Amino acid sequence: MTTTTPVADPNSQATPPRPVSQYNNVLNQIATTAKDASFNGVNLLKRRHLKLVFNETGTSILSITGVSFSPGGLGLANLVAGTDFIDNAATNRVLASLTAAGTTLRSEASALGANLSVVQIRQDFSKNLINVLKTGSSNLTLADTNEGKRPTTRRCRPVSRSRSPRWRSPIRPSRTCSSSCSNLGSS
Repeated sequence: MTTTTPVADPNSQATPPRPVSQYNNVLNQIATTAKDASFNGVNLLKRRHLKLVFNETGTSILSITGVSFSPGGLGLANLVAGTDFIDNAATNRVLASLTAAGTTLRSEASALGANLSVVQIRQDFSKNLINVLKTGSSNLTLADTNEGKRPTTRRCRPVSRSRSPRWRSPIRPSRTCSSSCSNLGSS
């Protein structure tokens, strides 16, 4: 295979440099998006790191390492009108860099998606645990308020050791029952 110097296509040279400017505009949008992307105040697309702690002791941690997804981090550079897209070889170089950038994006999207799944599963678990604890707490509070509403009648039994019946509560130590029990013995 012999290499030859690029031959400019007169038709592509006669058209305005529209593909180059469109490509450069897309790179600017990529740069803006990478700069504005953040999660909990951390921009993972600018090589920042995110550490998620799932428990109060700090033993369950998920560390996410950020990447550089600016155009330069993806291996993409602005094109120059009259130099790029002038022939098939120059166009193929641009396509190869776009293909490599797309592969990098898909790979990192997969890794971030897996981390997102872990976070969502932990979040769902925590929400369900909170709901169970709230329900249990509400049931205990309801039981406590119902405890005060129960009638406080005691069953009294007579003690037959003496001549006159005295009424005593079955609860130890022996105490004289309330006035309602005392009234039973005087009738």
